[in-house]
Amino acid sequence: MNIGLYNDRPDYMEMAYKGLMFYGANTAAQALSVASGTYTGLALANPTGSGKNLVLVDVAFALQTLQTGFSAIVLGTSATVSLTTGNSSGPSSCVLGSSFTSVAKVGASATLGGAPTIVRALAGAQWVTTGTTSNIQNVKDYLDGMIIVPPGQLVCIEAITTAVTGLAHFTWIEIPL
Repeated sequence: MNIGLYNDRPDYMEMAYKGLMFYGANTAAQALSVASGTYTGLALANPTGSGKNLVLVDVAFALQTLQTGFSAIVLGTSATVSLTTGNSSGPSSCVLGSSFTSVAKVGASATLGGAPTIVRALAGAQWVTTGTTSNIQNVKDYLDGMIIVPPGQLVCIEAITTAVTGLAHFTWIEIPL
């Protein structure tokens, strides 16, 4: 499938227009679990047998509450055991109000086979003065298709060392296998 190029980037408008681009987000602040098989935060899962790959466009996390210590925020991956949608929206088409549907599942909690494997670092954050301020507020990573989620896998945003709470989103394109 030719996705076209514009200024050395995929033509996302064309992908959205064709009903191939979707997003999912938290609907309320959610604590990111710390490297655990019992996951909370925001996860994007590609069900086994979906017949499509999920090509990640971007991922974002916005800190909602003051953190109490140092933490890194990373993109992790694991095989999905179960996914719960509470406190999440989507998947929704990037053509707002359209009837395009996604094969993906988006959820604020999941049971995994073990702690997620780190795929990519998103940010490091630490408190400046205990209990007063943090040096991170928003993280957005433009993946531009560099990571593909095949059927039976998921990606999630997780904390390392100290739990943090915030809002997150994923944007992806669905491409047939």
